Amino acid sequence: IKDTPPRDRSKLKKIIIVLSCGFSALSVASVTSIFKLVNDVIGWSCIQIEFLVLGNKSAKSSCGFTIFSNVKLINYDEFFSLNHRPNAVFFCLGGIAKDTLNISALRTIRASLKYNVPIYSLGEEKELLLKENMIKSSAWHWSRARVVAEKYPNHIVQEIFFETDNRITTCAGGIASIDITLAFVRNEFGDELTEKVCHHLLVRFPRKKSCLQPNTHSLEAGSLGNS
Repeated sequence: IKDTPPRDRSKLKKIIIVLSCGFSALSVASVTSIFKLVNDVIGWSCIQIEFLVLGNKSAKSSCGFTIFSNVKLINYDEFFSLNHRPNAVFFCLGGIAKDTLNISALRTIRASLKYNVPIYSLGEEKELLLKENMIKSSAWHWSRARVVAEKYPNHIVQEIFFETDNRITTCAGGIASIDITLAFVRNEFGDELTEKVCHHLLVRFPRKKSCLQPNTHSLEAGSLGNS
């Protein structure tokens, strides 16, 4: 019989994953799988994940599977109260063309910032951040970087894996969702545990956010737009 490992309550982390229809299954799977590995390595569920679906009770991914919301957001002050406040909010929204969904997403983002909760942006909400001038620099996939740079000439568009600005970390897409999640794990739990998680994932130690993307078109240290 194995002894149950001691539970260090200081390691307890609450994560909210915010979704809408059309979310990236790859991104959500990367985040949740890595957090499950952390729990497995430590030996207890120190990372607790809750799903918040905007505008509905459930959301269907871009490839067709559904995730149901298991948390209700009625009042932001209560949702982010000291006893219930998450350690981080991961946004992974699909197409957000509806004005009501845009408003809901922005309210949730602003509430997270108000209560100093770090934001990790993995989905289409990233362009909302640019429209609202909430960040000055962000990471984009090389296939979209030039278009975004032309659309937002005063914004620094980075062709790197992820970028942090104003407590908001943006992800370039693809499997960079793994890098952004491992960066969170390293920041919260340290290098040793992160190395163990990487070993289970069969990946090298987390790539630095400043690394250029493969096959990037960028000419100036991975950035486009005005600095």
